[in-house]
Amino acid sequence: MDEQRRFRLTLATLLAALRRPESARAAYGFAVAISLTAAALRWWLEAYLPPGFPFLTFFPAVILTAFLAGTGPAVLSALLCGAIAWGAFLVPEGGSPFGLSAVLAMGFYAAIVTIDIALIHVAFAALSGMRMAESRARALAESRSLLFTELQHRVSNNLQIVSTLLALERAEVSDPRAAAVLRDASARLALVARIQRQLHDPGNAEVQLTAFLGNLARDTLGASGASRVTLRVDAHGLVLPPDRAIPVALIVTELVSNALEHGFAPDSPGQLAILARPLGDGRVEVSVSDDGIGPAPDFDPARLGSLGLRLAQALARQLDGSFQLTREEGLTVGRLVFRP
Repeated sequence: MDEQRRFRLTLATLLAALRRPESARAAYGFAVAISLTAAALRWWLEAYLPPGFPFLTFFPAVILTAFLAGTGPAVLSALLCGAIAWGAFLVPEGGSPFGLSAVLAMGFYAAIVTIDIALIHVAFAALSGMRMAESRARALAESRSLLFTELQHRVSNNLQIVSTLLALERAEVSDPRAAAVLRDASARLALVARIQRQLHDPGNAEVQLTAFLGNLARDTLGASGASRVTLRVDAHGLVLPPDRAIPVALIVTELVSNALEHGFAPDSPGQLAILARPLGDGRVEVSVSDDGIGPAPDFDPARLGSLGLRLAQALARQLDGSFQLTREEGLTVGRLVFRP
């Protein structure tokens, strides 16, 4: 459908360009010139044609004028060509110009050129209307894109403001538990604002996971000061639409933050890996693994006490997927499986 619309628009633009004389005088001058050229060609063909064919070269002249100069010049060309054909080629020498055969022939000529001019006029009117509709649609799309971008920018700014307010409130709280809750809430809102800015770009229909998740993880590492933790990110070229990438990004960031907070001692070296790969059944697996100290020995994955891990479970359900946190061969692995 898009290819058809593009072809029609290109055709309309081409024909409009061809049918754009510099002035009305030039258009009507073209009509006179092509009519006289058709008459000269018809005189030259007189010696080679059998009797009849009085309008042989005049029909093309009228049609070309209608295409290239417009309806008014085409009417003038039709009148000139008809008059020349009637006076020079239609009436036999010594015959009456108002004989029945001459009048019938001129009637047919008038009907044919009228239909030709009308059809060409309607076609160009339709093409012009299509160009105007395409132009309005393009302007509307640009306006909507601008409004959408402005809306997303305002949403991101508002989220950042709320995050800053929570951080300020945290400074006024003396209870360590409440302060920690406000700190985590502020950090999560700041993360959502950052993701909002990165994802909701009207020019980006899909999100490249390797670069996107890598940037988020590096930001989290930089904010935590874990300079000795190495990061590896590989998403096998997977892409996601923005509405699916947001919950994935939140889950990955929660797992990275959880690994940095509970898995590694301060200033200790470590390795953190973020991997995403397609499964054979159409699903995608995103995993975050670290070689830190891991959860406590009595850790039960069925009872996720951490707010961040409960949030990961809720976001996985939002994706109609599943989330698990396990200990495998000395690694703590958070695994999200969902359909993109």
